[in-house]
Amino acid sequence: MQNQNATHVIFDVSFEHFPIELESADFWKKLGKKALEKGNFSVMGGAMHKFDPAGMSGFWLLCESHLSFHTWPEERRVFIDLFSCGDENRTKKTIDELIRGFERINGVVERRNDLKRGYVYESEE
Repeated sequence: MQNQNATHVIFDVSFEHFPIELESADFWKKLGKKALEKGNFSVMGGAMHKFDPAGMSGFWLLCESHLSFHTWPEERRVFIDLFSCGDENRTKKTIDELIRGFERINGVVERRNDLKRGYVYESEE
């Protein structure tokens, strides 16, 4: 029998005043790079898109799965999604770094869900 564990963390960050930094691809590139390095994730690619008049979405495709973000400036919120089939401690390090980055610009995590995902594979042998 083989057990494949995965962790899926989703969280929402709110702001009293939506920071202009969140409209910058440079901000997201730096924060994402630093957070993913903390968790020792392998980035395969990614993309970002700035919406008109406001808002951004982006993702990093990882060997271990993905990290994505969506800003919602009119609601003063950011939504984060990290799915990883990597070690749970690596996921925690990445999430902790993301949260620190948002706290530096006065963000508050208002909702968080940590989901255990995966499968159990049973061999016919």
